[in-house]
Amino acid sequence: MVNAFDFKILKQIENFIKKSSNLEFYFFGSGPSKKEVEETLNFENVYIGDRVNLFEFQYIMKNSQAVFLPIKNRFDYLKSIPNKIVDAIQYKLPIFTSLEGETKSLIEKFKIGFSYKNHETLLTKLEWFSDHKNRISVKQNYDNSDLQTLFDHDLNYSKIINKIEFGLKNKNLN
Repeated sequence: MVNAFDFKILKQIENFIKKSSNLEFYFFGSGPSKKEVEETLNFENVYIGDRVNLFEFQYIMKNSQAVFLPIKNRFDYLKSIPNKIVDAIQYKLPIFTSLEGETKSLIEKFKIGFSYKNHETLLTKLEWFSDHKNRISVKQNYDNSDLQTLFDHDLNYSKIINKIEFGLKNKNLN
């Protein structure tokens, strides 16, 4: 299994993370990424857990201030929007990621997070985001109706069901 994540960038901003008593990172999952996080980020305010169920996931997302996705710029991620990005959007959580391509375009278009190329850029964006007023300003960008239309689960699910039902009706008419 290829590891899609790059957590080494957090090691590069170790001093900032350790000094930021109000900053906590939670990583959940299994496989190579979990092992890498455990080996790389042995900080007091970094918590590493196993996979979580739906209710645990919802609790975590509802109590988070942002989503950090250090996903590597692989071809499959450059041409699409990974499901973790969609999860962040569903919960209206600002996104920090190094992803280029479609994800970066989406984040920049709707101003719903931050792209970084290196640890200096990430550090600058985290410092800015640590101010409560700045966090609120980013979260307000989720009120965009175009963004809601694109990523509203119920709306999009209804569209799919309607298309299926329409197709079945037309098939029965032939």
